[in-house]
Amino acid sequence: MLAKYSFFVLLILACGCLQAGPCVPGTLFSYEALGATGCTIGQLTANNFAFQLLGSSGGAVPLNDMQINVTPSFNTTGLLGRLNFASSGFSVTVNGSVQYLIAYTIDPHDDIQSMDDVMDPPSAVLGFANVTTLGCVGAAFIGPNCSTSTAAVMVFDNNGSTLFSNSVKITPTQILGIRTTIDLEAKGGSASFDSLSTDSTTPEPATWLSCAIALALLTARLRTVRAHLHS
Repeated sequence: MLAKYSFFVLLILACGCLQAGPCVPGTLFSYEALGATGCTIGQLTANNFAFQLLGSSGGAVPLNDMQINVTPSFNTTGLLGRLNFASSGFSVTVNGSVQYLIAYTIDPHDDIQSMDDVMDPPSAVLGFANVTTLGCVGAAFIGPNCSTSTAAVMVFDNNGSTLFSNSVKITPTQILGIRTTIDLEAKGGSASFDSLSTDSTTPEPATWLSCAIALALLTARLRTVRAHLHS
């Protein structure tokens, strides 16, 4: 009876860890198609991706979500989950300007402690390339609205005045809404960047480790049951 009970406990724990598959390289369009299920980056679940062209002028040719590549990565040192958004089309010249919004929600197994942005490599001559990421701490954004408190981080190249990487500590939270606004304005020159990496750090993965242990024990238990049935 105890063995049967422990089997069901392991099953419940394991199922709670298998809500989404791992994130893989793809277009932003393919990430939007994941919907509320989303995908996992280490112990982080990212879901409800959205993309919006906020505006353009001066002959700029805007990107669409199929022209933006998303690459996930996870570094167990410091438990860093990262999404990199890249495109050769993050660029404007002469009098061109364009603004984009990329939004999604992060729902980890353990608390998120910071937001970090890295722009690589930005270039602005006369113009500027600004990226502002707004985090809704403890809730998902509903449109532009956050029901709790917000934190912001900015990276930029403003005609030689630069900040290529930036980080902000946040109150540890298990839900973080993300809204990243990209603003490129040439102002008679040019403004561009190749990619933007948005990172989130988490503490030692107590819940995540429990999930891994539960999955390993459940696998071992199922193998024992299978071997018994075939003996």
